[in-house]
Amino acid sequence: DTVAVVYAILGLDYFEEATTKQRRIIAEGTMVMTTLHIFAIDMFFDAIDVCENEDAFDNTMSAGSIWDAAVASLTGWAEGDATVEGLLFFTVSRALCTDDTCKDGKNQINDLLVTAFKDGKSELQKNNCAEAESKIQDIEKLLQTILTDLVALFAENIAQRDNADDLAEGYGVVSAILPF
Repeated sequence: DTVAVVYAILGLDYFEEATTKQRRIIAEGTMVMTTLHIFAIDMFFDAIDVCENEDAFDNTMSAGSIWDAAVASLTGWAEGDATVEGLLFFTVSRALCTDDTCKDGKNQINDLLVTAFKDGKSELQKNNCAEAESKIQDIEKLLQTILTDLVALFAENIAQRDNADDLAEGYGVVSAILPF
């Protein structure tokens, strides 16, 4: 929500009483959490465009390469230890693990995402553009689940600690759900 980001930065309207730190958290959180998944979803649809029309991007990238870039933007692309903290969706969902959502330390949502990523790319490789596009809907629902779980976490933190910084972070996550 661009207006909310501007208002947060300037301390206007409903952000007048927020501290500088809270306004920064709101602005950064809203931009990062919203951009993170919208960029990936847009890339997935770009892959479909190339699948349907190979000249869509002047033949600079294949549909599979674009799909891989979208996946990388959600999962990470750097080598190294999988326990590194970050804001990528895989890290967020791993941090939300509970006995109900994780099995053997692995988040079930991440497993479903990986399956949707692989299935979508497989359909692209077979030039089944419509089937690949249907996988984007699956991915969107799973990303919504992660964001909803994250909102619940911040709500729980607010209820337990009454911390205004948690409220500011939660605002950014709630804003990220709206584009869906």
